[in-house]
Amino acid sequence: MRDWSRYIGIPFVDMGRGFDGCDCYGLVRLALLHEYGKALPLLTGEYNDVQDHEKIASIVGRWAPLLAGEKQYSPMEADVVVINVSGAEAHVGLYVGSGMILHAWKRATGSVLQRIDHAFFRGRIEGYYRVL
Repeated sequence: MRDWSRYIGIPFVDMGRGFDGCDCYGLVRLALLHEYGKALPLLTGEYNDVQDHEKIASIVGRWAPLLAGEKQYSPMEADVVVINVSGAEAHVGLYVGSGMILHAWKRATGSVLQRIDHAFFRGRIEGYYRVL
């Protein structure tokens, strides 16, 4: 299993794309690039605030199949996890295996690794997308 410790505690920064700060998409992009050599587009300029759930849901709906292939119903390591927040598909994480999801949450102190069966994810996972 990979060592995910360097991704834990990265500060949450709107539109962040690096180890100095990431939003949820930025963290997924960063981890996929450094751990698996898979480069997703930056998506800078697509949104200004991660709290705009309607705008984020529109972006996720438009980009998820293009960025990460077809929807899967059970996770494999390196799958992008699309998560409902406030009734919209407005959050993403990365399934890192062993029942764990890496994600960056504005309400947290930074990026975290949480179990897939954590109460936060219960009934909120829309699907898993495999980056090709």
